Amino acid sequence: MNLKQLTYKAAGVMIRKLKLYNYIRLRSDNRPAFPYPVVFMCGDDGLRYINACLTSIYLSWDKLPEIIIVSDGTPLARFEKELVKWPRKLEVIPWETCANYFRDKGNADLFKYAVDEVFGKKMVSILYHAEKHPTLYCDTDVLWYSTPREVDMTVSQPFIQMSTEAEEACYSRDLLEHLGEQRCWQAKPFNAGLMYLNGDFSVYPKWKELCHHLGHAPKNDKFAEQTTFAILNNHFNAERYWSRSEVMIKTDDIYNLKYTGKYYPRIAARHYVYTRPTAFWRDFAFMCAQKNNWR
Repeated sequence: MNLKQLTYKAAGVMIRKLKLYNYIRLRSDNRPAFPYPVVFMCGDDGLRYINACLTSIYLSWDKLPEIIIVSDGTPLARFEKELVKWPRKLEVIPWETCANYFRDKGNADLFKYAVDEVFGKKMVSILYHAEKHPTLYCDTDVLWYSTPREVDMTVSQPFIQMSTEAEEACYSRDLLEHLGEQRCWQAKPFNAGLMYLNGDFSVYPKWKELCHHLGHAPKNDKFAEQTTFAILNNHFNAERYWSRSEVMIKTDDIYNLKYTGKYYPRIAARHYVYTRPTAFWRDFAFMCAQKNNWR
């Protein structure tokens, strides 16, 4: 690693430790409510990222959503202590609430996947809320630049709309081959960092085979969860997704000072895949500096 890279990484650490979100006023105002909640899954390592993400929502959206955070096992008291004070309803629940829901429905395989894998915890958390209400799921390493395009909630269920990868798809080859869903390689490369979901996805014809594979396949397949959602997106509504002009993923600016909001003013959000130690905090610092919301 050269001096430039070390400098940018050190700057990212410094900005992260400054906790700039603690100096931004998040006050209740007269903005209307966003029509469905934003769901996150978060643990101790993601608390500073989710606080930055929430602050970016507050600073950039013209409607304010309710927030639901699913803990990955981190004590709920930790969230109560560390989270920014969101001006609308915010709820934190344990991942077990979501996993137990599927266990009680008789889906022991999906429950096992959640118990064994952090990506399984994420998956059941998203599916649980999708069955209950329209849901916008967001990874913690996302920053928002404007209000997202709302999804028509009258479309037939189940419905899923994902964002797209910067380049090639990152999928589980074993899972696609097991289900005979290799066609996903030829479709849009989907990413599970930002998704809209609504409905019960167990109507997918190969649902039992899918859940069994997740629960019993060799562990540490970090793309099995993303592959599952891509399979569902391709099956139910392959032509519906957020394009890269709406939700950006890019990796070539990890070591420079170019603020994403300046060079890409029309995006709604950016998912900082592989760039979160530097570009995420660079952009968050620029974002905070441009807003007149300091305490």
